[in-house]
Amino acid sequence: RLLSRIHNPDKGSDPKVFHNINLAYRDLLDDVSRTNWEEYGHPNGLQTQILAFALSNWLLHPEGDKTTKIVQMTFIIIYMCHSNIHDLIYV
Repeated sequence: RLLSRIHNPDKGSDPKVFHNINLAYRDLLDDVSRTNWEEYGHPNGLQTQILAFALSNWLLHPEGDKTTKIVQMTFIIIYMCHSNIHDLIYV
């Protein structure tokens, strides 16, 4: 309640901050929202996230020698980028 008085838009504060303070105050008064906040960190309960990405058809269904070579070269490049073996070349 004190923060809502301090950050009141009528006193020159940002309306977004005031809105967020009011939402938090309302959620903390509700028993279900408060329990969800304490357990899951969000007043609406458990929040799920989905990570999805697409792969090229030639990676999903490799055919022939050309695809194998491309995949092998990709792994070699990734290995070289993440290792210190390229430092040995210049020594």
